[in-house]
Amino acid sequence: MLLEPSQFHAHNLALSLIELGEYKEAEKALRDALRFDRESVDSKTWLGYTLVALGQIDEGLRVLQDVLSVAPRNGLALCARSSGLSRLGRLEEALETARTAVKFNPEMAVAWAFLGITLLKDDKAQEALNHFERALSLTPGQLDYLAYRGAALSALGEHAEALKVFDQVANIAPDYFQRSEDLIEYLNNSRTALDQ
Repeated sequence: MLLEPSQFHAHNLALSLIELGEYKEAEKALRDALRFDRESVDSKTWLGYTLVALGQIDEGLRVLQDVLSVAPRNGLALCARSSGLSRLGRLEEALETARTAVKFNPEMAVAWAFLGITLLKDDKAQEALNHFERALSLTPGQLDYLAYRGAALSALGEHAEALKVFDQVANIAPDYFQRSEDLIEYLNNSRTALDQ
């Protein structure tokens, strides 16, 4: 189904805003896009993803469940659902959802990365590292996957190697760790471990 010009504009604007980390504005644009087609799986998927990113997890999970009821193999919806469940502390459900995303979307780097992130939260750093490396093999140089690879190395106690990876990320994006609360703890742990 083709999108109407204004729906297309709202949807693409939202994707650009998400890329910039402007989730609140992206939410507005996605809701505008959905005014034209309330059943748009694409717009609903991105809305669910955005709501989870904004911390509106319950609403995001409801939107994503609606998507998954008609598109059960939707990789992005599965990844966003996994993230939301993980943030609620429901790690077993999050892991199951992330594994489903990988099963149905084995060439989707973000699916491997979300599985890795969930495993890292579940203190399974070696398995997480393997998944971050798989994500990087599919999308070489992707900063988030690289940074999480560093986090897994840090969690494994490989602090010197972790710092090399973190330095590589910081050389590419100097402010990266200022906007990544999840990863700053791993960076600081590796620095502290090597300073002792």
